[in-house]
Amino acid sequence: LLATAAVQALEGRRALRTERALHGVAVRTAAALAGSEARFRSLSDASPLGVFAVDAQGACTYTNGRWQAIHGLTEAQSLQEGWTSTVHPLDRAAVLAEWQRVTTQGHEFDMAFRVLQPDGTLRTVRTRARRNDDADGVMVSYVGSVEDLTAQLGVEQALEVERARLASIIDSIGAGTWEWNVQTGEVRVNARWAAILGWTLADLGPVNNQFRVDIAHPQELDRNRQLLRL
Repeated sequence: LLATAAVQALEGRRALRTERALHGVAVRTAAALAGSEARFRSLSDASPLGVFAVDAQGACTYTNGRWQAIHGLTEAQSLQEGWTSTVHPLDRAAVLAEWQRVTTQGHEFDMAFRVLQPDGTLRTVRTRARRNDDADGVMVSYVGSVEDLTAQLGVEQALEVERARLASIIDSIGAGTWEWNVQTGEVRVNARWAAILGWTLADLGPVNNQFRVDIAHPQELDRNRQLLRL
């Protein structure tokens, strides 16, 4: 009986030590995770991009302040399926179909689409997301970013309007123009420039800077080079 009691006491002490060790591991793991999450949130809040996380079931579990500003939602409104409410109605079916496809296959999500905020503000965004696996390679979430392209697209559209306006002016005065890309050597000319030299754009085909040199009058070539600092 004494021997049995001794064995039981020994096993009890071992179990207690094991329990304490496991508790210590759990505490350290929880502290590490908390620290990691705190660092993640700190970096996320400082990011100029919107940041979000979606769990394995497709429910949004986190958005940072920038994401909320881009979509016009509060944090509470953005969670679960809330993020889909601001996808533009004309883009929603395509966005959700692509999201379903890539998450089912474990691929990266990368798509530009429109966001319609609750107050009617329209934005164009580019959203990217990658899967996040656990130690066993099982997908546990998708973490991604959102870039607001609205201002960039506005500038590009304004430049395109200005290009069209200048092209219309040039065509109306009948001026021949050429543009030389110094880095690539490519030369772009308009139809009037080609006509002045007795060609059409189809006759010329791709033009480079050597062509400009070839057609220059020998007595003007040195002066041209000096003016262009060749």
